[in-house]
Amino acid sequence: MTSASGEEQPEWKSMFFTGDEPGSHKGEYMRYKTILASITGISSPIFGIQWTPPTLDIKIAEDLVKFLEDRRVLFKPTEMEDANHCAQSVLDIRSEVTMALQRQSDERSPLCKQLRKMRSACRRFSDKIGTDGFKRFDLVIQKSILERELFLLRETFGETIAEIAIAHGLDVEDDLAKILPFNNPL
Repeated sequence: MTSASGEEQPEWKSMFFTGDEPGSHKGEYMRYKTILASITGISSPIFGIQWTPPTLDIKIAEDLVKFLEDRRVLFKPTEMEDANHCAQSVLDIRSEVTMALQRQSDERSPLCKQLRKMRSACRRFSDKIGTDGFKRFDLVIQKSILERELFLLRETFGETIAEIAIAHGLDVEDDLAKILPFNNPL
């Protein structure tokens, strides 16, 4: 897409007023036509609205889910995991989530909140497993702590990935889908 000045713009920029248009206010605002095109339903009696997330959000979410599908720390049995490899993998995930946050244009979007939740879970995991204090424990205690922290990490990621997949209409590979929460009535 090209701007009024003839410069090439990324797709997401065309969804916003930048404040440079004649008669517009300074700052970025989502264009009315973009909002209108994104609405997929309205409900009541109280009030509700369903909408389609912007294309950039979908791309960010899709790229992140694809990356996470190859992170065995999120789904392999804990007895197959090594604390050092887990700590490094979680650092890699945290870096990827941070890059996704930097690509995000709306700090208040649901995707941004979900990404922050994932990054926070990575930080908590690293605070427990990626420290010298962890390495001072006996091996049995290390394994116990690793199991607990993997459970907490996977629980947070499972809930968040499910929210992202539902909100953005994404499929999730079977291995990663193992950590998604399901309500299985008996």
